[in-house]
Amino acid sequence: PLYISSAKERFQGYCKALEEYGVRVDPSMITTGAVTLEDGYQCTKSLLKRKPRPAAIFAFSDFVAFGVIRAIHESGLRVPSDIAVVGYDNNQFAPYAEVPLTTIHVPKEQLGIMSIKVLKDHLVSNQPVTQLKIPVDLVVRESTSKK
Repeated sequence: PLYISSAKERFQGYCKALEEYGVRVDPSMITTGAVTLEDGYQCTKSLLKRKPRPAAIFAFSDFVAFGVIRAIHESGLRVPSDIAVVGYDNNQFAPYAEVPLTTIHVPKEQLGIMSIKVLKDHLVSNQPVTQLKIPVDLVVRESTSKK
C-alpha cells in the first residue's frame, strides 16, 4: 500500500530501476494494496486476465509472493518460465516455497541496531530523528531466471 512510506519508496525504486534499464512503466500492470498471501493471490488472478500478461511480478513481501505463485500455478502457467516472481523480506520460508523464491534481503538486525541508536540520540540529546536507509541484497533463487 502506497500510504506506507517504505512501500512508497520500494515502488519508486522499482520504477526508477525499470527506467534505468529502458523498460517503460505500464500503470495497467501495477496493483497496490496487496499485503497478505490472499491479496497476492487475488491481485495476480486479476493481472493474469490482462493482455499482454506480465513477464514478472515484484511483490510487496515474500508472503504476498507466495500467493502470487499459487495463482500463477493454478492458471496453468509456470514460475519462472512463464512469469518470474520476486518477493521482499527474505523470510525463513522463501527458500522452501513451492518454487524457491528470489527475494530482497533486508538486514533486520542492522536495521534494529540503527533504529535504537537514532532513538537514543533523540532522547538523550534531542537530536532530530532521521530517516534510515540501509543497503539490501538480492537473493536469487529459482523463481527467476535469466532470459
